[in-house]
Amino acid sequence: IRDKAELLSCQSERRFHQNIESPSGIKYHIIWSAHCIANNGNLPLILLIGQDISKEKQLEKQRDVAEVYLDSIISQIPEYVFWKNKDSVYLGCNDLLAKAAGLKTRDEIIGKTDEDFGWDPERIKRLKEIDKEVVTKGVSNTIEELIPLPSDDSKRTMITYKVPLRD
Repeated sequence: IRDKAELLSCQSERRFHQNIESPSGIKYHIIWSAHCIANNGNLPLILLIGQDISKEKQLEKQRDVAEVYLDSIISQIPEYVFWKNKDSVYLGCNDLLAKAAGLKTRDEIIGKTDEDFGWDPERIKRLKEIDKEVVTKGVSNTIEELIPLPSDDSKRTMITYKVPLRD
């Protein structure tokens, strides 16, 4: 406990984490909650409650590892991959799309909209309508169009398959 004096004065509850290893070598992650029940002027009565959150910590670590693998897989897919939120704001993309869009890194696309790429206003309007339909109706949509690539000023036929993603 960092501030023992505050706890001993019965002014607040304190929480802290502790890693414990049993004599048999089993490791536990405990979150402790210290409550001052009473203080009769001499010695306070403190209730200490511990909760084993080892499984939660293990699952968190597994999720972190899975997220790294998934991120690595997405970044290397040899097709253009991107995802947007319900407001058509980019949340991410893979390396290939970032390069084609003239971005230095994948993270640069986060928070951008189609307007940020200087595309034709009619194309942007059409894309937003399609995005809205995919999100509101929950249906997939395939689009084939000739698009400019800012990385080399060429035009390519792109087939975009949009699917709704849910939390």
